[in-house]
Amino acid sequence: MKEGFTKNELNNYLRYHHSFYKEIEWLQWKKAYIYAIKEYLVTRVSFYKLSSILIKFPFTDRIHKVSLKILKILSEQEN
Repeated sequence: MKEGFTKNELNNYLRYHHSFYKEIEWLQWKKAYIYAIKEYLVTRVSFYKLSSILIKFPFTDRIHKVSLKILKILSEQEN
């Protein structure tokens, strides 16, 4: 996703993705998505950030910012 995405754009993507998993309740699926974003940040994004010490990946900062924004939006909606 682009850095400037909106809450509506995110929700449209999430609803579309969820439509392939209709047997899972929306709120349960959304909680699992929050967990998946956290895991992605810890495992993949941190790897890219650390790797940038040796090799500068051009996408690292963008995926970090986008992932944090997704997590923030979903966490706010959960409360």
